Amino acid sequence: MIKDFLKSLYDFFFPPLCFGCLKKTDGERICFSCYQKIFSQPIIFKKNIRIYALGPYTIPFVNLINEFKYQNRIFIAQTLALALSKIIINDYYLKDCDFLVPVPLHPARLRERGYNQSEILALEISQITNIPVLKCLKRIKYTKSQTVLDDKKRRINVKNVFAFDKNYSLENKKIILIDDVVTTGSTLNNCAEVLYKNKAKEVFGLVVVKS
Repeated sequence: MIKDFLKSLYDFFFPPLCFGCLKKTDGERICFSCYQKIFSQPIIFKKNIRIYALGPYTIPFVNLINEFKYQNRIFIAQTLALALSKIIINDYYLKDCDFLVPVPLHPARLRERGYNQSEILALEISQITNIPVLKCLKRIKYTKSQTVLDDKKRRINVKNVFAFDKNYSLENKKIILIDDVVTTGSTLNNCAEVLYKNKAKEVFGLVVVKS
């Protein structure tokens, strides 16, 4: 009885909010309206490689990415991965791919953040699609955050940043690169270039949002 009263009191002063739109909910972490937007028609576009995104960098995606990436709300990855997996399963080009390759973080940034959001997404997607995750890319140069750079500087910023782990083989394999946000496509294209140099057959990009 006391426990229920305290919970009601807490909910009155601190009502549960949707992590997507920040509106009050009945306890759900992501409201129905935001779910509909997450699972709506994906954005498909070309930036040298074919890239798929759940949606634009607007609400609810901007809030979900910020909570997942910077506030340690790891559980958000499960919902995002479910929507991304739906794209893979229903897409002609993606459904027969061999590996999911997460865009890597530099070790220094990984220590700072504590986790690689792209790797978490890839692992969650793998659980649903049974496509294995291959951590064959390494980020060998520490770079400025892409968010503070213009298009030209973004391309320069990620040049020669990624290297391939020669312990793996990609010959004739179809690869899906996994990342959270794409803007100019510079990061994904640099990763794809490394994969193609190591005999990947095809490379696609799959991200949460297009900024």
